[in-house]
Amino acid sequence: MPDAKAIPPAARAAQYLRMSTDQQRYSLDNQASAIAAYAAARGLEIGATYMDAGVSGLRAANRLGLRRLLADVVGGAADFEVVLVYDVSRWGRFQNPDESAHYEFVCRQAGVRIEYCAEDFGAGGVAGALLKQVKRVMAAEYSAQLSRTVRHAKRRNAEQGLWQGGEPGYGLRRCVVDAAGKPLCVLQRGEPKPLQSQRLVLVPGPEEELAVVRRIYRLFLEEGVSRTALVRLLNDEDVPYGDGRPWTYQKVKNILTNPAYAGDKVFGRHAYHLGGGPVAQPPEARVRIADPLPAAVPRQAQAKAAKIIANRMVMLDDDAMLGRLADLLKTEGRLTSKIIKRAEGVPCPATYHNRFGNLREAYRRIGYVLATSRGKSVVAPRRIVRPRPRRGPP
Repeated sequence: MPDAKAIPPAARAAQYLRMSTDQQRYSLDNQASAIAAYAAARGLEIGATYMDAGVSGLRAANRLGLRRLLADVVGGAADFEVVLVYDVSRWGRFQNPDESAHYEFVCRQAGVRIEYCAEDFGAGGVAGALLKQVKRVMAAEYSAQLSRTVRHAKRRNAEQGLWQGGEPGYGLRRCVVDAAGKPLCVLQRGEPKPLQSQRLVLVPGPEEELAVVRRIYRLFLEEGVSRTALVRLLNDEDVPYGDGRPWTYQKVKNILTNPAYAGDKVFGRHAYHLGGGPVAQPPEARVRIADPLPAAVPRQAQAKAAKIIANRMVMLDDDAMLGRLADLLKTEGRLTSKIIKRAEGVPCPATYHNRFGNLREAYRRIGYVLATSRGKSVVAPRRIVRPRPRRGPP
């Protein structure tokens, strides 16, 4: 354990604990025990605890405990002089080591030190700063290497036909198999595996759900029913989705674009990099296993539906977006958020809001005239926010 440092007696301290789900040696109890011994040896009194249980150290955004700690320190609400952390990796495995240093600097600027109980960085100086930065880089590299290892293992398992995702789509289920691939039991939606080490394969779900899948493809391809209209139809008929929630545009889209309904299991359609969102992968980077399960719809039908949707999802420039809005106005005679949401091939209201600032600005650009409550016609203006009148005595 590092040597005791010159800290005023009875100094107030806080502890920060973090554990991700894959590292039991960093259990919260183990961290708290080591921090308590460190504090006792230095006459520190731990008066506050900030904790992130089962949270990755890659990003600060999803770590409520760390964010609350930083807010208290910067906002002046902290009644402690030092924050005790087990080691650098518990503070964070940020892929940019400078981010870890930044949060520590923010605390120091507010008069609060960060001390690592399981690592000795000396009394500071160049050597201690260099060692701490090396530890930050090592913490980041550990996560990066672990991510690569997990990705490779999942890809190998996918090539063997094993299911690597989470909850499968509507009309599909997960089945537990033994080492020889013999089915053991089918898991219901949301049901976990009996043993974490067990393997899964994808199997067809209940026949009533598969009938709904076939109906969706038939209405979309043969009768030209839009996805928005399909959502309304399914909800109006009270067709259960399985999660207790109503059908949505995205749920229908997932059915029409998922090759599993044609009997093909595709792994790696998206890559998830550390600290980032999903990134679409080219076809040659994906693992495709033909006929791992019986097809609910013909492969040609599924490919056709997916192609139609892909062609409708092209990125539109301002003129194209406004043109589609103007065409919708000619068809409907008026425009509202609900009308835009229901329209096939027209971006959603949120897209217009993000592109033009708000819907009224998009209306203005196509010359859409709104009727006021007094019967007058005006061009849809920009929204003006006025301050609310004060209530009570000034």
